[in-house]
Amino acid sequence: KLLTEGIERRGTKWYCDICEEDVPSLADHLNPVRRKGKQHLSWKQTAVQKVEQLAADGWELRYEGLSITTDRQFQCKSCNASRSWYEVFDHRTTKTHTKYVAYASVPRRPAHGSPQAVAERDAWRQAIQDCRAAR
Repeated sequence: KLLTEGIERRGTKWYCDICEEDVPSLADHLNPVRRKGKQHLSWKQTAVQKVEQLAADGWELRYEGLSITTDRQFQCKSCNASRSWYEVFDHRTTKTHTKYVAYASVPRRPAHGSPQAVAERDAWRQAIQDCRAAR
């Protein structure tokens, strides 16, 4: 149950992967009436939405010079930006990114609906399903 809340044991302490912080009190952290609980719930909902967006559209990121690193940051080769992974789709629509990606040296995106695009999208979604099944 705690893993579905993003909470795991690290040594002798509890840690919330969603809030990215140690959790001194599980009761306070998960109580939806308390400040910490409200914050956790809000961030969890945001994370779930962003993961769903990543599952659906993440295969396209490389065509804009975007990648997500193992330390949960996104890197943009087009405009040299780097922030938290969940901001990657917001970054795609910024003026700076839109301007730089037009001139960046990135792979050319396959035509929408082309066999290559469909195959890449399907492979991406299968990889996401495999990751979810492994959890």
